Amino acid sequence: WQRLVLTALEEKTQVGVLTGAPLTDIRITLIGGRAHEKHTEGGDFRQAACRAVRQGLMQTKSILLEP
Repeated sequence: WQRLVLTALEEKTQVGVLTGAPLTDIRITLIGGRAHEKHTEGGDFRQAACRAVRQGLMQTKSILLEP
């Protein structure tokens, strides 16, 4: 399932929460996860990974810096 998470994060362009601009130079650390043999499918990890990144971005104290 780790490969599914990595692939999902590489394929989907992550966007910022303030302006919706594409994010660059970010580091994401996977610290855990688990699957249930009967109730878990590959797509579940893809969705969960993208949802977790979005949730993490929402919890940051982002500041928009204009040039």
